[in-house]
Parts: sequence; C-alpha cells; structure tokens
Amino acid sequence: VGMPIEILQDESRITILHEYDHQVRRIFMDGRSHPDRVRPTLMGHSIGSWDGPALVIDTVGLKPSYFRPSGIPYSQEARVTERFTLREDGQILETEITVDDPHYYMGTWSFTKYASYEPDTDILEYDCTVRSHLAP
Repeated sequence: VGMPIEILQDESRITILHEYDHQVRRIFMDGRSHPDRVRPTLMGHSIGSWDGPALVIDTVGLKPSYFRPSGIPYSQEARVTERFTLREDGQILETEITVDDPHYYMGTWSFTKYASYEPDTDILEYDCTVRSHLAP
C-alpha cells in the first residue's frame, strides 16, 4: 500500500510525480553534473544514468529531514544513490538505496524497497486536512 507515484520519461529528464503532498522530482538525464551550489530542497538535485537495464540516480542538496515513514534522519551533507531495476516482467520496481551522510553516520548504509506496478491506480489530490470528528 502507500502513496502511488507516476514516472514520466523523455530523452533528457525523468520526472516522478508523488501523490504524497504533490511532490515533483526531476532526474536530469542529459549528462550534466550537480551544480557547485545547490539550494537544499525536499527532493534535492538528482542526476541519472543507465547502467544496463538499471537506472542509477545520484542525489545531493537534500533539505535536512528524515526518511519516511521510518524516521531515520539525514543531513544536508547526505548523498543518496538509488538503483531502480524492473523485476518480474516489469511488474515490480526494485529500488536499492545507498546513503552516505558523514554528519549522522560513520559509514554508508543501504536498504532495498519494492513497489508493484498498478496501471489502474490514479494519482489523487493530496488532502491533509484535519477531519472535524478528529479535532479536539
């Protein structure tokens, strides 16, 4: 379960639309490097390349926060490398994530997550309003 994403691809960029909080992530695929100065944002600055069938994404410039929903923190110094690979005839998206953050961690660490392909799922409007029956 969870909040769905939609992935759009063209020659120079991959865009990921998140249902959660209407976040938009842009992965530049045109061979550029990260800029010398990056204003920290929730999604950071991402560049990608293909390694065979795997999409490898390098992200810097993240605004200090924590990985959701686990609550594991990361700082502005974090560098996140993701390796997206389609499995099971394109029905499962495997994402290997490696985190290098010298502010919080003594070494790099990794985890893997999986998402299923659900072509009939729509990105809905994200509404985080407090319902009247839950308000004090």
